[in-house]
Amino acid sequence: MSSNHDPTAAPSPPARARGRELVLGATLALLLVVGNAAWVAHARGLMPPPESVPETDHWRYIEMAAGPRHWAHSPLARHSPYGFRVLVPIVVYGLTRVGVEMDLAFYLLTNLSLIAALAALYLILRTLEFDRRLAILGTALAGLLPGMVRWYEYQYWLTDPACLFLMTLTPLLVLRGRERALPLLGAIGVAVRETYLFLVPWYFARALRLHGARVALVRTARFALPQLLVFVAIRVSIPAIKHSPSIVRLVVRFAHIRAADWPAQLYLVTIGSFGVLFPLLLLPRARTAPGRRWPVENLALVGCTYASLLIAGSTDRLLAYAAPAVVPAALRGVQSIAEAGRAWGRC
Repeated sequence: MSSNHDPTAAPSPPARARGRELVLGATLALLLVVGNAAWVAHARGLMPPPESVPETDHWRYIEMAAGPRHWAHSPLARHSPYGFRVLVPIVVYGLTRVGVEMDLAFYLLTNLSLIAALAALYLILRTLEFDRRLAILGTALAGLLPGMVRWYEYQYWLTDPACLFLMTLTPLLVLRGRERALPLLGAIGVAVRETYLFLVPWYFARALRLHGARVALVRTARFALPQLLVFVAIRVSIPAIKHSPSIVRLVVRFAHIRAADWPAQLYLVTIGSFGVLFPLLLLPRARTAPGRRWPVENLALVGCTYASLLIAGSTDRLLAYAAPAVVPAALRGVQSIAEAGRAWGRC
């Protein structure tokens, strides 16, 4: 629908052109994921066993994927908030029922999700009218971020890859004016991981910018209501063990941890998580770049991801959710370098 169309996005290309871009994006994503997998396999072996991973989050999902009978009697499977992230373990359990080994099921689902997320990111960049070379560069830089891909080749039982895919697919559909599937995507997203809720303020801010407060409220309600219903239903129906401290205690705990080693934390929340993308964000915006470098909705998404650091410690993993907002802004920085180079050449 034209009323949903972002003026900073490109007109919808012909079907054949869209097909070529999809193939190119998927091929690029496959190469990036295979490259990361090979890197991790060289260091730790292909599909490292769960006991070789010092972190412990994955044990919750393994317990959940053992099936409903085991789930009901396993305290580990019902630790909050892990026990509410039900969809990926359910899919893995279904795969084990048809003969797929559990670790392999997690590994396949994780890597398919990562490929799909990077392919969707490439299509976002093309929809925003970045030329093919810049779109490839942006996707490659995102694929090289440890928190975007490499972490999950090592700890591949987590729910983050599927959530990353859904949180990249949703903006792609919105940018292309294909919002009919959003309520269903939202319901699926919060069943994968509550982080998907970050897209509610993103969607509202975008609708507010384009259509005004009244339309934004109506559309956001339509988008958010299925998510909230599923979110509440899961938490009401699952008798989770309250393993996590309260929000206030978490904020105090992580504030103390980050303040105690602030130079290292400053590195982690900037270059440590975003690599070369971060200095590119600091460059002047290219005057000829189409659209805005930081639309308000992208600021909302980045703000949500940084706010999540107040209650969790996996910095690079959490900040990777901001990739659909950060990568386009970084590519505007690349455009500013190119513009400066052209201006220098004319001197």
